[in-house]
Amino acid sequence: MSNEESYTVDGKAVTDEPLKMDAEKQLSAKDLEPFGNEETAEVKYRTMKWWHCGMLMIAENVSVGILSLPSAVATLGMVPAAIMILFISALSWYTGYAIGQFKLRHPEIHSMGDAGELLMGSFGRELLGLGQLLLLIFLMASNILMFNILMNVLTDHGTCTLVFGVVGLVICFMGALPRTMDKVYWMSVASFASVFAATVVTMITAGVESKGHIPIQVTTIVNFREGFLAVTNIIFAYRT
Repeated sequence: MSNEESYTVDGKAVTDEPLKMDAEKQLSAKDLEPFGNEETAEVKYRTMKWWHCGMLMIAENVSVGILSLPSAVATLGMVPAAIMILFISALSWYTGYAIGQFKLRHPEIHSMGDAGELLMGSFGRELLGLGQLLLLIFLMASNILMFNILMNVLTDHGTCTLVFGVVGLVICFMGALPRTMDKVYWMSVASFASVFAATVVTMITAGVESKGHIPIQVTTIVNFREGFLAVTNIIFAYRT
């Protein structure tokens, strides 16, 4: 007669202690799933396919990032700006890979706060949770600021910037009402298409209306403030 004690985990008999611990870990990950069982749920949050997420991230980077890169290149010069873009791009790829591996190992993690709790306990949860909240607030502030600049340019400062800010806030609030990323995906496609079209039109117009040779600076001499802002603009373009 075997002295091994038998356990039942998720409906399966497990006799080996290490296998039991691994099975219980997988089961606890399911229990910690914040979205729960969505088969009969009224609102289903897991509605995106992987390519939907890819398009959402492309639109996020192109819609805002592409607007800041030209001024950063003009400030730093072609060579320093190219080096920074390649470096930040490689760093972005590496961190994306690291986050993917972390998520596969800890499927119960769904936010910076969850990761902070895993790393540093309750203090880490509050710290990284606050960081994620501030990130989202400043991202929204960036979009509202861009709307202010857009309307001031188009209307030649037709009204107070504060009014444009309130209008931009209302538009962003209405756009954030959908409760699932599936709906936001369609809006991101429209955002990408509009910014891409505006960029192409601007490039063509600049070429057609050019009145002579435009010198291209390989390097430039800038003060610390201008250089720092240019570098942070490149970093901001890769923020996702």
